Amino acid sequence: MINLLDKGIRGIGILLFASIVILTLIQVCSRLIGSPVQGTDEAVRFLFIWMVFLGIAYGMRNKVHIEVDFFISKFSETIQFWLTLFNHLLMIIYTVVIVYQGYIVTEVMGNQLAPISRIPMSYIFASIPIGASLLLLYIILSAIETIKERKR
Repeated sequence: MINLLDKGIRGIGILLFASIVILTLIQVCSRLIGSPVQGTDEAVRFLFIWMVFLGIAYGMRNKVHIEVDFFISKFSETIQFWLTLFNHLLMIIYTVVIVYQGYIVTEVMGNQLAPISRIPMSYIFASIPIGASLLLLYIILSAIETIKERKR
């Protein structure tokens, strides 16, 4: 199930990135010929927001985020384990706050429309609670993996 979710997020990320590249190319080329296509900059911005929030979760799952372990590596393995779990706990708390606040912002923005495409801004702001929920899932899975590794 998780592997299917990972592949889905990766596929959506690839699709979003490809769309951003194509729309940007269309925008640049249309400006060169003198008749710019309306709305491409807005679409690129909205797609980028979604790509970032999904990419944060995907990066957590694949452990590609930058990590400074200079101080942690100075401690024994037992203390490193507990510091890592504490770090996961802090990330879980922070992410729960983001999910909750993102949900509130998404509800509030439901009445506002995007200036050019006229789509509800809640569709864009929904990237916050959705991306943060996926991030929360992956943080919990990472904490479980850390505990399983410790038991081995």
